[in-house]
Amino acid sequence: MQLTNFHLLSKLVLSYFVITLFSLSSLCFAQGVSANSGKKITFHNRDGLDRATGGLEIFAEPVSADVYINGKLAGITPLTLEKVVTGSYEVRIKAKGYSEYRTHIDIIHDQFTVVNVTLSRAHHIAWQQSRTVAIQSSMLIPGKGQVDLGYSRGWTFFFGFAAAGWYGYYQFHKNEDERDKFNEAKAAYAIAENPESASVEYGRMMSARDNMSTHQQQYEYAWLAMGGVWAINMFDVLFVAGREPVINAFGLGMRITPEITPTYFTLKLWF
Repeated sequence: MQLTNFHLLSKLVLSYFVITLFSLSSLCFAQGVSANSGKKITFHNRDGLDRATGGLEIFAEPVSADVYINGKLAGITPLTLEKVVTGSYEVRIKAKGYSEYRTHIDIIHDQFTVVNVTLSRAHHIAWQQSRTVAIQSSMLIPGKGQVDLGYSRGWTFFFGFAAAGWYGYYQFHKNEDERDKFNEAKAAYAIAENPESASVEYGRMMSARDNMSTHQQQYEYAWLAMGGVWAINMFDVLFVAGREPVINAFGLGMRITPEITPTYFTLKLWF
C-alpha cells in the first residue's frame, strides 16, 4: 500500500512539472519568438513547416533593454535569434529612463540582420539634468541658466548684473580718488601758512568728504542692485523657467525637442 501511494505521488509530481514546463513553453514561444535572453536563441516556428530562415542580432546601450518583436517580448539585449522566418518585423527596444527605439527590419534567407542602437535619455530625465545644470549656472553667472534653457530674458539678468557690478566698481574707484584728494587737502591744511590757505584747504577737505560719502552710498546701492538682480534671477530659474521648455539644453548646445519637430538644430551660445 505504501509503495502504491509512493508511485501515485511520484506520478502527480511528474505531471505537475510536465504541465508547468508546457505552460512556460507556450508563453515563451507564442507568436514564434523565444522570450528568453542569451547569446543564442532558436526561433521556433509554430506551424513546424520548413521555411526559409535567417538570423537576427540586437545590441543596445544600455544593456539589458527589453526587445519586442511584433509587439511580443523576445528577450533582453544582447539578443541573438536563429532560424527566424524571412519577412518583415517590427522591433521595439525599451529601457527604463530611456526613450523607446522603434524600427522595421527585413529578415533575409541565410543572413544575419544586426540592430545596434544607443537609446537616448527620456525627455523628462534629460530636462531635469539640464535644469539642474541651468540652476548651477545661474548661481555663478545670473541669466546663463535661462539662456541655456532657451529663455532670452536671461540676457536681461546677465546685463543687469554686469551693469550693477560695473557701476559699483566705478563708484568704488571714484571714492578712492576722493579719499586721495581728502588726504592731500588734509596734509596741505596742516602746513598752511596763513588763514586764507587754511580756509581753501579746509573747503577742499569738506568737498572731498562729501563726495566720498556720496560715492560710498552709490557703491552700496550698486551692491544692493547686484544682490537684487541675482535673487530675482534665482527665483526665475527655480520657479518660472522650471516649466517644460520649447528648447532643451544639452551641455553647451541646444536642440529642438523631437516633440516639436523631428529635425534637430544645434545652437551654440556662450557668454
